[in-house]
Amino acid sequence: MEFFTEQDFLGNDWRQWTAFLGLALGILCSAYLLRALLLSRLRKFAARTTTQWDDVAVLLLEKTNFIFLFVLGFYLGLQLLDLHPKVAAGAKGIFFFVLFAQLGLWISHSISFLGTRYANHTMAKDAARATTVGAMVVLGQLATWVTVLLLLLDNYGVKVSALIAGLGIGGVAIALAVQNILGDVFASLSIVFDKPFVIGDAIAVGNETGTVEHIGLKTTRVKSVSGEQLV
Repeated sequence: MEFFTEQDFLGNDWRQWTAFLGLALGILCSAYLLRALLLSRLRKFAARTTTQWDDVAVLLLEKTNFIFLFVLGFYLGLQLLDLHPKVAAGAKGIFFFVLFAQLGLWISHSISFLGTRYANHTMAKDAARATTVGAMVVLGQLATWVTVLLLLLDNYGVKVSALIAGLGIGGVAIALAVQNILGDVFASLSIVFDKPFVIGDAIAVGNETGTVEHIGLKTTRVKSVSGEQLV
């Protein structure tokens, strides 16, 4: 037993590794239990109110990933160990990747939740505005993930300004390669902003007639008179 307690692993003795495991598991368990407790109480509170911000808080807790809590506990526990600089840098890189991914999930789901609730609330009063909000939600989520990616690359030491400049030059070739997709996107935006039809309108396309149910960036879904969904 004395032989094992005197051995070092990766430059740390058994006391340091025990402290690491204790702190990592303690943070993980505490964060998970706290999340469960807050989620239970917030759900009950949100059910009794008409405001949307407590619902957003519930959503954020629901979208807090177990992997994020695990990596958080693991990374904080590593601070008790004496690690090689490359190992420490690798652990830091993994932590920030998971952190930025979690932030992206929180913001993206919040935009979707608030946008959908607002669209549903205004649908009966102003279908055109509800249609515009749906497109803004998609664009907001896209902007969120692009920003998260750029921040993550900047954290990894990538020259983001040079990367953006390079993408600007290569964007011409990319645009030519995906011109059909870009055509659909711009067509969708023209529908959203010019509003030739909005959600709830009855339209005829060729021999097909129906009611508009959804307008996306790629397709528009129409419910026909006989009940089929047309795309």
